[in-house]
Amino acid sequence: MKKQNLLKSLILVMAVLTGTVKAFGFTQAEQTAMLSVQSSVAITKSASSVETGSISPVDGSISNDIQASFILKTNDGTESSYKFLVASKIQTIEGEVSAFSEDGSLVFANLGALPSISAVNDAKAHGNNNPNVIVYPITMNITSPMTIEFGTKSAPENYTISINGASEGTLNQILSRNPVQSTFSTGQDQAGSYQAIVYFTAIAQ
Repeated sequence: MKKQNLLKSLILVMAVLTGTVKAFGFTQAEQTAMLSVQSSVAITKSASSVETGSISPVDGSISNDIQASFILKTNDGTESSYKFLVASKIQTIEGEVSAFSEDGSLVFANLGALPSISAVNDAKAHGNNNPNVIVYPITMNITSPMTIEFGTKSAPENYTISINGASEGTLNQILSRNPVQSTFSTGQDQAGSYQAIVYFTAIAQ
């Protein structure tokens, strides 16, 4: 009899425990993550760019089109964010100088027989006393709304690109096949390789 009553008691306790509703307190937490991306620029040269050619010893003309295409990008397209400077350089006996002439043409210098600075300056003015220096007109085109200008007050020996609110643009450089005639002379310009280097600088404003 005691065993039977004990069993009934256990069954009753189990039933009460099983039917109990459990209550839980509700809580919530949140976290806000913040990341900042700084302004930046990217310059990429097109794989279709052509950078070498042969010069005729007769008239200084180039055998093929020399051209380069560059894609300019920025993640901050506001007009006050960046400007790009297109600069250049050649090597002379006295050191490096700008390779743009007074009208924005491109000056090439003989690598094996370096010219003097005076010869380079004469060529930049399209004179005729400039041994081992040859000048070729160059065309710079950039996609709108970006604009390009040579010889600004703040950068007199460079091309300046204004982005004008754009975040991407393409600059195309095309070198004329024919030199500025007064800067080429079979008697003055020695055989060899002639080079000019064009490079970009992004300036935060």
